[in-house]
Amino acid sequence: MDNTIETTALKIAHFDFTSKKDGKTIKTSKLLVSLGDFGIYECCTPLANNLKIFEKCKVVVGVDDYNKLVVKELK
Repeated sequence: MDNTIETTALKIAHFDFTSKKDGKTIKTSKLLVSLGDFGIYECCTPLANNLKIFEKCKVVVGVDDYNKLVVKELK
């Protein structure tokens, strides 16, 4: 069984922060992902860094090894 769905998302924020552990700069974006009748899900992914804030996009959402929803692909 394929544990992915294709849906829409809205970029609501962009973050650039420095890791305290190793000093590396991390760039990521926060998305509101539509789950239809089940509401929305907020998640962060670097895949949306090139999008503008409040830009809609198509995403493929799946489940990672820790049973957490993650964005697998932007379309």
